[in-house]
Amino acid sequence: MRQRLRSLLRFSTLVVLVRDDAESVWTVELAEGVRLGSRLVDRDLPKPLQRALTSMHPVLIADRIADPDEDGFAALGRSGMYMALRARGALVGLIALEDVPAHAYGPEQHDLLESLSSLLALSIDNARWFARLRTLGAEAERARIARELHDRVGTVARLCGLRARADALHPRREGRRDLGAARRRSRHRPASCARRSTSSVRT
Repeated sequence: MRQRLRSLLRFSTLVVLVRDDAESVWTVELAEGVRLGSRLVDRDLPKPLQRALTSMHPVLIADRIADPDEDGFAALGRSGMYMALRARGALVGLIALEDVPAHAYGPEQHDLLESLSSLLALSIDNARWFARLRTLGAEAERARIARELHDRVGTVARLCGLRARADALHPRREGRRDLGAARRRSRHRPASCARRSTSSVRT
């Protein structure tokens, strides 16, 4: 994306933010020419980018020195272009381009960014959906393994219990003299049997 934008538009600073609706913050997906934290909230955004949130078109700043009330990401950037990225009717991200010279962006750059915004938004939205599906798939796999482990341990425990009861009902196999020892072993056998079976399932 960066190379594509650089081939079409001039900038010294490029910032792409992705919306995290779960925590109501902006994740810094790309920050070139400026150092930012990993996340931003709405009040951290430059004023032109805040206005872009409610606009369907790019917001242009011709010369920040001529209008000191306007701010930006880069301290040396005099001109800027800011736009909200929407896909499938939802706000998914923000993009900011800034350059050192004044009047770096005009109607041609305005129209170009507007035409590119839908493609940028769609690529961001697709990446977000792919990440969600991958997370859901990992959670489903963990749940399946947990169910399988639970079922196998339960089956082994039942089998060990049946074996212990069978040994207790037929003490003659051990002999009368060893009856007490046989009963003690029968009480410990289910636990040791289950531990061995659980260990084999984990490995």
